[in-house]
Amino acid sequence: MARENALNRSKPKGGRKKMILAWNEAMCDRSTRKSLLLALFLLLPAAIAATRCRCTADQSCFPNAKHWERFNLTVGGALIQVRPPASPCYDADGTAQCATARANWHDSAWRSTQVGAAEHPNWEAYGTQSCPLPPNGTALPSASSCSQGSVPVLAVNVSSISQVQAAIHFARQHFLRIVVKSTGHDYLGRSFARGSLSIWTHNLKSIQFSEEFVEEGCDPHSSGASAVEVGAGVQWRELYTAAHAQGKLVVGALSSSVATGGGYVQGGGHSPLSAAYGLAADNSLQFTIVTPDGTVRYANRCVNRDLFWALRGGGGGTFGVVTAAVHRTFPAPSNILSAVHVLAASGVGSYRQLMGQFTQLSAALYRQGWAGYFVMGGTSLTLRYHALTQTTAFHDHSFGSFLEWIARHNATVRAVGGGVRSYPSFLEWYNDTMCSFYPSATGGGICNDDLGTNRVLISRLVPANAIESSGGEISDALVTLLQSNATSNAILGVAVSGGAAAAVAGDAVAVNPAWRQALWHITAESSWDESSLFASSSTSNSSSSPSSSSPSSLDSPAIGASIRERMDRLTAANAQLRDLTPCSGAYFNEADYNEPDWQQSLFGNNYQRLLTVKTQVDPRGLLVCWHCVGSEHWSTDLNCPALS
Repeated sequence: MARENALNRSKPKGGRKKMILAWNEAMCDRSTRKSLLLALFLLLPAAIAATRCRCTADQSCFPNAKHWERFNLTVGGALIQVRPPASPCYDADGTAQCATARANWHDSAWRSTQVGAAEHPNWEAYGTQSCPLPPNGTALPSASSCSQGSVPVLAVNVSSISQVQAAIHFARQHFLRIVVKSTGHDYLGRSFARGSLSIWTHNLKSIQFSEEFVEEGCDPHSSGASAVEVGAGVQWRELYTAAHAQGKLVVGALSSSVATGGGYVQGGGHSPLSAAYGLAADNSLQFTIVTPDGTVRYANRCVNRDLFWALRGGGGGTFGVVTAAVHRTFPAPSNILSAVHVLAASGVGSYRQLMGQFTQLSAALYRQGWAGYFVMGGTSLTLRYHALTQTTAFHDHSFGSFLEWIARHNATVRAVGGGVRSYPSFLEWYNDTMCSFYPSATGGGICNDDLGTNRVLISRLVPANAIESSGGEISDALVTLLQSNATSNAILGVAVSGGAAAAVAGDAVAVNPAWRQALWHITAESSWDESSLFASSSTSNSSSSPSSSSPSSLDSPAIGASIRERMDRLTAANAQLRDLTPCSGAYFNEADYNEPDWQQSLFGNNYQRLLTVKTQVDPRGLLVCWHCVGSEHWSTDLNCPALS
């Protein structure tokens, strides 16, 4: 509260410099953050028990065939060999499978069923080693052009908790690098690692609703909650459909392919429903988890409370392998009001004016309970907002002055599409919205996320008070970012916080406290198709075996030079937004791979407590991923202790 009052007292009257000074006066200067990180670094030796590197598939310490045969017996034959999803296209006998891969390459539903597929294929690569999808009509390429890259070599196709326990015990015994994957909907490659063993939870598909759910270890006579328990592999479209049949609402992702119990909720989980009900992590009641010592635990408000706190925002693939999660459910609303406005400006100057007006509008929409998304592209702006149980009169009141401004400036700014519509159910609104975002990925009347494109991101959480005090500078910064050569000419704004999400204390769960102040979550991307990757594969993949590669001199050997250049351009282009919001941060699940001061930026003041929990549950560092809690203790390839 003191920090909040300090921010209110020092609210700047205008200008970027005044704003930055005001935020720094509120105890958020970089020197303070660096002092905290230095103190954490000095505590590092006590936090690290591992004294040797992980064994990966290219090393002699990796288990031999007999070891794997015996292990496969312990998991009931669930061990599978993993290959990149495009690998059949390099096999003379793989014509049919290659055709399937080519037809479904951009379908997230298909990609999530492929153990070796990431939703964004660049994370399947290791440096310059990859297995790109050959362009249609290409003659059968040389098999040596397809490398395993960062795709794990083996995986346990999990159908029971005991299989997860066996995998963890085996990994501990042989010092293996392990990763956890459900759907592979991952913007930072955290569910992939070269030469690793994958624990694949995608097929844990149970769904069970309850009107009186009481957490394990709590008083069985206490009043229960309306909730649903889901296996870690259940995806949000599956759960939304099941909840609709029950007359229920669940706070979950916009993307249909995301898993309900995996990295989404463990990283915080923004939702179209967050303004009304909070983030997904705020609505988690319990996790079933196998911790890195191989023990099955429940984590909730009554037992393993510190672990429960950490699992709600501290990041997936860090504290254990979640096999099931329980989410609070709510009565389905009577209707959802949708407002779509597609606007176009005649030039960059008028576009800046349009964005300035929209930024002013956003602060009012935030206070009135609207939530939604906006997409900037070229000199166009598309708004897709929604409100629960409201009427068109509510829309006219909220958007009226903004639309009047558009009408007065119709020589330079025009409304070119959109409309206002009321939907009788969340599921109907959801399906229609998905088809609006991804019209090209439609099959059987269902629209899936249009993925399968190589992509890297930057992001920033933009606080409400920053927009209210310096909205003009922030909107100008967004236009400048959009016009830069670093992005793929698109910016997505996620405006779903405020309301219930803002009402939660910053340390109530492990979610980045910056979410509680945010009005916008801004993401920009750089993307490229497979053909550009394939064009260079004949030279870049000349060393196809992981064992014959030389580590890159770049910060992370898993990132090739051309991708690193894209990342660096994005990071530099995002500097202005970071400067305008110096005490905010970024969303763990959708962050810049190069995120500066990442511990503070992704976790805020919750990081020290998270590191304590990590040390308690995983003292040997069995689970490690990029910019995850405790990863600073490891080398840049995340295979060796940093101080060894």
